[in-house]
Amino acid sequence: MDEKKYKEAVDEIKASEELKNKTLEKMQTKKSSKVYLKVISVAAVVMLVFSVSFFGMNEFKKNDGGDKPEEKKNVAIVDSNEYASHFKDKNELREYLEKQAKSSYRGEILVDYAETDSISMSATNGESKGAVMSQNVKSETGTDSDSSNYSKTNNQVEGVEEADIIKTDGRYIYYICRSGDSRILIIDAQNLEILEEIDDLEERHETVSPEELFIFEDKMIVIADKWKDVDYDYDYYLDTDSTCAFIFDISDKEDVELERTIEIDGNYISSRMIDDDLYFITEKYVYFYDDIKDREIIPYFTDTAVSRKEQELSLDCICCLPDSDERTYVNIVGVDVDDDDDANIQTIIGASAEVYSSEKYIYISKPNYRYNRYIGSESSSTEIFKIKLDNSKVSFVAKGKVRGTILNQFSMDEYKGNLRIATTSYNRKYDTENNIYILDKDLNEIGYLEGLAKEEQIYSVRFMGKTGYVVTFKQVDPLFVIDLSDPKNPEVKGKLKIPGYSSYLHPYDDTHVIGIGKNTEETQYGATVNTNMKMSMFDVSDLENPKEMFSVSIGGKGTYSEILNNHKALFFNKEKNLIGFPITIYDENDTDYYSKTRMQGAIIYEIDLENKEFKEKGTISLKKVETGYYSYDYSRVINRIIYIGDKIYALSDSIMKVVDIYSLKELGELEF
Repeated sequence: MDEKKYKEAVDEIKASEELKNKTLEKMQTKKSSKVYLKVISVAAVVMLVFSVSFFGMNEFKKNDGGDKPEEKKNVAIVDSNEYASHFKDKNELREYLEKQAKSSYRGEILVDYAETDSISMSATNGESKGAVMSQNVKSETGTDSDSSNYSKTNNQVEGVEEADIIKTDGRYIYYICRSGDSRILIIDAQNLEILEEIDDLEERHETVSPEELFIFEDKMIVIADKWKDVDYDYDYYLDTDSTCAFIFDISDKEDVELERTIEIDGNYISSRMIDDDLYFITEKYVYFYDDIKDREIIPYFTDTAVSRKEQELSLDCICCLPDSDERTYVNIVGVDVDDDDDANIQTIIGASAEVYSSEKYIYISKPNYRYNRYIGSESSSTEIFKIKLDNSKVSFVAKGKVRGTILNQFSMDEYKGNLRIATTSYNRKYDTENNIYILDKDLNEIGYLEGLAKEEQIYSVRFMGKTGYVVTFKQVDPLFVIDLSDPKNPEVKGKLKIPGYSSYLHPYDDTHVIGIGKNTEETQYGATVNTNMKMSMFDVSDLENPKEMFSVSIGGKGTYSEILNNHKALFFNKEKNLIGFPITIYDENDTDYYSKTRMQGAIIYEIDLENKEFKEKGTISLKKVETGYYSYDYSRVINRIIYIGDKIYALSDSIMKVVDIYSLKELGELEF
């Protein structure tokens, strides 16, 4: 196909600015991978995401029950899940993609006036019917310290490790340094020495960007985005991104060896590790056009444990669900990093957003928005894909659907086989409402609570056993305590309204929850705006009467921390009652945002329940107080703070500083 036709096809998938703006205002977006691709992706996908009809809502409603490519290795075929279908050949796949492309060009999916209000539904045969096919594609560092007194990643679920830019085993620190060309550093924390620096992952005409890493025994697993360097012509529109999992042998910290690379098409979405089993998820969108090549309509992968040759994913592993209107592949890859067994790949046609994982299942959410042009109404819903995890094997088992869209991974939680999910939805008047749904193992709805905090939206969620905590916000911060002991009858037990809001909730113990967020104030025009940061201790021992025991305001207007939108930035030592996070503090007495003085570093507090206060122990700074907006040195911005024994390590992209955990007295530093 010539260049002109290609550009015409690409132009057809662009949405109006109005629709893009509406979508962006309502969706909580994840971090972007590459800007040049994401700009195109938003325009292409936005016409697809408006896919659920509007519906009415009732105040606090309760429900009592459920209204072969070359060199391909072993393909594990299990009993097919009857709910999911597969393509018999490439022509059938091509026809499907073309149909979806034409439908989105016409904008048909933006209108749905036939759907009823009964939108909370699911359809599946469950695990009893067996899982769909999963293609097998072959394929914590050792610690010199017996002490377990060191930082762990702030994982959502115990036993399910989340990737981060930093890990430690109590002796060594493994860190992705992003200044200049990204590097992976292995640091001897005791001697303040860089033992190994890995910066040669890129290949000719390709760029590799390490995103996160895991450590397991003598293995380091680095998850990285990879994209081809292309000229700014019509090739600009091609989706050339892929995700790599690099598995290193780090038994010799000064001579690290790359053992294996697994690469698959698509942008990196999320990952988890359960013992020695790695699971990572990518998303590949298909830009369909006439005479599209096979290479662009089917995901490809490479596994160096099998062959260095790129392979085409088997059609048996591509799962197409009924009523799907997507052209996006969600690839779930499972790998045992401790041996050379084949990797397992399962692909679902359907876009993804937030990911939640228990020890046995991964739940992938897909937000949908739909605009009804006939009556000018919008609605939203979330589809959930349930993936079974079994010793690195992955298989699709269920699909469910609920009203509204979720905030982040903490909006989902599995408890005693059921999935609890908190959403914000829109009614016929464009007003927001908030909901809790409980879905069974087959993602059938068994209970719900709807119409919570109308005209507000969810800012944070935390599920803790039989109880759920939900913070909504518009002008004040209502903390709702929800009793989930009876999954068929979730019930609001208590409510607390205070100024500001918490954007992250962290369990302190069984009866106390820490909230970190923002203070707010009302302007002369009646609008509510953020001011400085705030941290609160909530007493939830009495579910019907939650209390804010004490709080602390931090900095002046504009003060910001990554903890507000990334839970992995938290520093927490329960034994020593310490909590902290990287932070940029603005002078509370300086009203000029662009010229005010500021300190970038980290702040540490001691939690004193007896005296009911957060005692500031002090700050850690890698750079003195700055004045001026444009002179800021971002290479010295602290990304993470961790502890090993009685030392705290604060790391930026150019330096690591070590301080005493009790006094915060400086003990040393290491330039990168």
